[in-house]
Amino acid sequence: MMAAEEAPGRLNSVIRFLAAAGDPSSLPSLRTLADHSDHTVRWNATRAALVLDRRTGLELLERATEDPHPHVKQTARRSLHALLGDVQSRTADRPSPTHDPE
Repeated sequence: MMAAEEAPGRLNSVIRFLAAAGDPSSLPSLRTLADHSDHTVRWNATRAALVLDRRTGLELLERATEDPHPHVKQTARRSLHALLGDVQSRTADRPSPTHDPE
């Protein structure tokens, strides 16, 4: 994996590659990149994790609902609401995960 200090554009390219490769062994690197200083890197790492592993992706998406960047925060909240709404409609008998849908 590239160093976290790499330019955001390069990291975003690597993140897209990791998602396309479909190898869950890249999840630890994506977790690290989900804490990157650049908001586009954080968001793309979160999205890639969701592609590779739903549980990890939802965890990172939940974290992103408190992201310091307003676009990441808003998009994460809408995405989480949409994903959990989809799950809730298919599993109405199960208790729903807690989240702040705004």
